[in-house]
Amino acid sequence: MADDSAARDVDQQAIKDALDKGLSVELNDSGEVVDERSLLAPGLNILPKRAPPAALPSASGGSSKGPGTSGYVPSRRVGEASSAREIKARTDALLRAQFAEEQERQLRLEVERDAAREVGVKEKRNDEAAVGSARQRFEERKRRKLEEEAAAREKAKEQAAAGGPDGRGS
Repeated sequence: MADDSAARDVDQQAIKDALDKGLSVELNDSGEVVDERSLLAPGLNILPKRAPPAALPSASGGSSKGPGTSGYVPSRRVGEASSAREIKARTDALLRAQFAEEQERQLRLEVERDAAREVGVKEKRNDEAAVGSARQRFEERKRRKLEEEAAAREKAKEQAAAGGPDGRGS
């Protein structure tokens, strides 16, 4: 009990000191001395609630559901474009834009991957070792073909000298 009265005395003294300095202070629910500016600065702007608008009578002469269930609830936000529809429209537009950007980014990424893959395949296929190997195979085939043609001509000359293609000697 002595602690409570000492704490109250300290609080009362703090309030008197603040009032002497010209500050507008109060004792809050927690028993702390607070200044109005300290309440307003961090965003604790607690204002009394506005009274709800009077319920409009329905076409049938009365509302059986009670007040506040008319279907339309006006926005209590302040400023331009603050209705729920306008907020939803802005949010939808933002989401559509983000989705389009993401699709475009994915498409660019896919095109870059395809281009890199194609370059890799061409580099792999057309490196110097592969080109040199292909050239050697080509020259080997060409040499064999020329040898076969030369052998065929030689054989034809021998047959012609031996007496014709059937070997009778005309």
